[in-house]
Amino acid sequence: MHGDNDKLKVYLEHRAALINYATPLTGSRATAEEVVQDAWLRFASASTPRQPAQYLYRIVRNLATDLTRRLSLENRYHHNDDDEPAHAWMAPGPLPEPERSLLNTQQLDEVRKALEALPETTRKALEMHRLGEARLHDIARTLNVSTSTAQRLVHQGLVRIALHLDRANRSASDDTTDDD
Repeated sequence: MHGDNDKLKVYLEHRAALINYATPLTGSRATAEEVVQDAWLRFASASTPRQPAQYLYRIVRNLATDLTRRLSLENRYHHNDDDEPAHAWMAPGPLPEPERSLLNTQQLDEVRKALEALPETTRKALEMHRLGEARLHDIARTLNVSTSTAQRLVHQGLVRIALHLDRANRSASDDTTDDD
């Protein structure tokens, strides 16, 4: 019973950061919230791992990857009666409202700050992987590390950025409640 309370505590402490972590992986905050909820269900029923927070992040990443692959496969074979191409969801939508645009700009600024705060090797690995779409073995070769180390660097960078965004969101939330 005590282990279940510890799991719940870890989950609640990391929930917002997990959602921030899963959002770019899934492409949608709502989908990320569903993935994190599914991760909780799996985490709650699993035996207690030695590093519960890292295990929870791994569950989220795996579920997000599985979901993205499944949706990609479904979209590939999806036939629309309106002769709309299967990739129409990628078309640009309407411009965001000014408030949303400001929030997006603030979030990007926080991501920039988080990237700048990363150790140089971690930042390079993350930038090569996420922005340059480099494969892990290419990153490993460039940084002169093993492939598993390259994967760890990318993962650590993503987690640190998610945690930074979570702290920034909490701080912004605290600022708005203080103004009330």
